[in-house]
Amino acid sequence: MAAPTSTTPTSAPTASGSRSARSSRSFYALLLEKTGISDPEFARQMDRSAWPRLREKLAKAIAAKTQSQWCEIMDGTDVCFAPVLDLDEAPKHPHNVARQTFVEMAGVIQPAPAPRFSVTPGAIQGPPPAVGAHDREVLLDWGFTPTEICGSRRFGHARQGFGFLTRTVQLGFSREVAT
Repeated sequence: MAAPTSTTPTSAPTASGSRSARSSRSFYALLLEKTGISDPEFARQMDRSAWPRLREKLAKAIAAKTQSQWCEIMDGTDVCFAPVLDLDEAPKHPHNVARQTFVEMAGVIQPAPAPRFSVTPGAIQGPPPAVGAHDREVLLDWGFTPTEICGSRRFGHARQGFGFLTRTVQLGFSREVAT
């Protein structure tokens, strides 16, 4: 079953899922125990035709509690579970802090280089680019013409925002752009 993601009006999302087919049965039994699900229909775990109903029922069970309640229930168990964190929360999560997953460079918190090798560790080569610094190159790479790019700037559509993808959408081009 695909990993359900759930949100409630008062909580942040959570995600859960099985890591491998071999661990699936023990994971599934523990997931049902921790979620308090005793519905006999969940015995049909391997019946793909039942998955849409099971997914809906599991999503409802997950939506019944807040993210912090699920963390309290699931943390420290063998259920493959993690809170879905936003970019402000992720660097502060104990798991990420312990593994030094994020670093600060030039006042910007960003993912640390990966993978990490013992002999040749990765390193950040310099500060991150300013928002919009590579807009023109990216848009040209996506197939926009210099005329389209200049025209969009002349009419004020290309503006600083949340990144080049957001700004590209704001440009109002009807062309399909691969993401």
